[in-house]
Amino acid sequence: MAKELKELIDEFLAQVPPPRALIRAKEAEIFQQFQLKEPILDLGCGDGSFAAITFDQPLTVGLDPLLNDLQEAKKRGIYEQTICASALQIPFPDQYFQTIISNCVLEHIFELERALGEINRVLKPGGEAFFTVISNNFNQWLLGRRLFGPLYTRFFNWHSHHYHTYDAEEWKKFFSKNNLKILKIIPYLDQTTIQFLDLLYYLSFPCLLNKTLFRRWLICPRLNRTLWRRPFFYLLNRPVKEGAALFFHCQKK
Repeated sequence: MAKELKELIDEFLAQVPPPRALIRAKEAEIFQQFQLKEPILDLGCGDGSFAAITFDQPLTVGLDPLLNDLQEAKKRGIYEQTICASALQIPFPDQYFQTIISNCVLEHIFELERALGEINRVLKPGGEAFFTVISNNFNQWLLGRRLFGPLYTRFFNWHSHHYHTYDAEEWKKFFSKNNLKILKIIPYLDQTTIQFLDLLYYLSFPCLLNKTLFRRWLICPRLNRTLWRRPFFYLLNRPVKEGAALFFHCQKK
């Protein structure tokens, strides 16, 4: 049963830093609109917090190149199998998966076309792929860009390892080139939300310090929810015509 946006916001705020909770709650709401068919690959699964909160079914495989994150994912029990590997060399036979999801991953992969080639290889004909990626609007709407100009955008993308920030048409070209037909595109995160998000990164520095020192993001999850629940719901519960991020529902041709 799909969770309401307010419930998703609360659950993410209880587990991850506010900037991540803001983005992930909206992505989870979108993902829950779709039925995933097994076997399912979560490409770039991270610590598994997104899948654990979003899906009410175990996913077949969680794959990530970072071993520490993968160990956390394994503890959550949302994956039948966790594998430490790169998207550039997925250790499965051709046409193995019926569904592939990849949440906020592709923009971080320098060799994007090679990764998409691997996705095409391991996805069954007629299989579905679901991606969330950032768009070129993300660059334009950052609050820091208004204050410091394009230099801030370059710094932000360098720090965040954003190698690909394209508009919807450019992303479509990459997917089509790799045998993926676009079934649906959903824009999310409007300009106001991105400006708020940019500021929130700096306000959330104590979370990073806490993670470094104590290996957990949050000192007081209840306070986190109290502070941010209402503004997050206000920002995320609005219609978006043009987004800083894009959700793609694709099917292998």
